[in-house]
Amino acid sequence: MNAIQLDCRDKDTNGIVGSTISEEGTEGDWKTTMSCPGSDDVITGFKLRIDPITILDLIPFTIIPKVAISAVEVRCSDNLSVGSPTVDIQNDPEDRWGNWEEWSNFCPIGYGVCGVQTIIQNNLGVTNLRMYCCEF
Repeated sequence: MNAIQLDCRDKDTNGIVGSTISEEGTEGDWKTTMSCPGSDDVITGFKLRIDPITILDLIPFTIIPKVAISAVEVRCSDNLSVGSPTVDIQNDPEDRWGNWEEWSNFCPIGYGVCGVQTIIQNNLGVTNLRMYCCEF
């Protein structure tokens, strides 16, 4: 995974009215957009699939454990229901590397994700993710 983009949609027309994107890595192609199912739904939390990777650094000769994010699953909610549906957003349906981590902290009721920040490392892509909540 080399970047994450969030699109804001108008709840009446479902048209995109704005977007924010993390820093982008140098490789890869954008995949199909995934959306929360309801027009009033907002993203309220996420969890990551982490792929542990070992890198061999020849100067000095060391083995460096690293992690890369191979998928993100977001929690969509109308901010009133507890058992909201989830959408699995992945690089590719065949990319099933790594293990799912625990869910992030969720936005409070009346709030949803409005911003994203990533850490990009060469040859690994996105290695960390933050999402920010705003009041709606």
